[in-house]
Amino acid sequence: MPDIDTEAPDVPVLSSLHTTTLPLPPSCIAFVPRSRQWFVVGTYFLERGEEAEGQKRSGSLVLARLGEGEGRDVTITATHSTPFAIFDLHFSPHETTAITSSTSHLLGLASSTGSVALYAIDPASPTAPIRHIRTLQLFPTTSLFTYFSWHPTIPLLAAAALADGRVVLCDCSGNADDDEVDSRSRRIVTLHAHALEAWVTAFAPDGSALFSGGDDAALKGGEQEEEGEEEEEDGDGAPQFSPPWQWQDARTHGAGVTFILPLPQPYSPPTTTAPAPPLPPPDLLLTGSYDESLRLLSPPARNGLGPRRSRVLAEIELGGGVWRIDVVDSSMAGPVVQGGDKEATAEAEWILLVSCMHAGTRVLQAEGEWEWTWQFDVLARFEEHQSMNYGSAVQPLRAGEAKKKRTVVSTSFYDRLVCVWEF
Repeated sequence: MPDIDTEAPDVPVLSSLHTTTLPLPPSCIAFVPRSRQWFVVGTYFLERGEEAEGQKRSGSLVLARLGEGEGRDVTITATHSTPFAIFDLHFSPHETTAITSSTSHLLGLASSTGSVALYAIDPASPTAPIRHIRTLQLFPTTSLFTYFSWHPTIPLLAAAALADGRVVLCDCSGNADDDEVDSRSRRIVTLHAHALEAWVTAFAPDGSALFSGGDDAALKGGEQEEEGEEEEEDGDGAPQFSPPWQWQDARTHGAGVTFILPLPQPYSPPTTTAPAPPLPPPDLLLTGSYDESLRLLSPPARNGLGPRRSRVLAEIELGGGVWRIDVVDSSMAGPVVQGGDKEATAEAEWILLVSCMHAGTRVLQAEGEWEWTWQFDVLARFEEHQSMNYGSAVQPLRAGEAKKKRTVVSTSFYDRLVCVWEF
């Protein structure tokens, strides 16, 4: 295991350009796809004065516009109240005009009432910039969805994490005319379960594997069946999904695993002769944890070819629980064939935006040689938030815009603050 780095004391502390206070606590944030001006914020509100078993959660979906110029002001243009708190939200990476429109974008919400709600977001619409499509009531209303992730290649397929520990695969398609879709008509498969709350799910970039993390400090992984096998159905119409590659790492993290970000594989090493059998390309995972550390891991090799345990390639303490990790930018070079030794190397660099709960937001650089030597360096800190920083997002660049300064919108929960800053 590598030495644990800590951020240098002379790391610059940044200041906000603009701040806004929301009516309800913000829990998650995302920029609208192909837009640099518009972003959405999900909120979470727990009603007070009730018994724990009967506490009611509500929330809202907020559409806001980020101004240009030095002030970078934030203007809230639409607010849609929800009968549930919003734990998580993600825009679909697919073309979804069949259920949205040519100008809107599909947004999925993970709710506090056992449902996934789908919305069409169209900032240009003067009448319905936030339009509810349908709510998929997948579990009883007492269930809590904590996270969900869209499959990168299969439209309307998602993986989700629940507070009871379950990790499920769910089909979010259905009759677009239905407002409430009963769970009996849904295709839901439980893949595995954590001993405590499941906090995150993440597909490999090509959709071939699924990872999850939970409050039991366990990181779990499973590989999808060969194409066609997962399409078989049981008597209830649910797809059969029995990943042959399943493992658990409960030793690496000192507390709950709160986030997983798989990194793309940049290359296949050149060879002079074909290996037999061929080794699969390595998976690399960035993980966040309540133990306040960000890690870069190489998990167990698939199909049993290679290491059978996770390896920590780099680790750094950030002073707060690592709740979310976003890639701001990346660059890769390689492979490089050196002389007659046929030695392949690939150098990679990522710029990361990390939400660190009570410690605020960090901008980091991760760099190294693929699957060998890596290190983290903290480039900047933002610490104006007075409570939990659960969500941060970087403004997309204009087409052809130079990567000089980047603008970030970050949020904090109890003080309901939205901050705009640059690095």
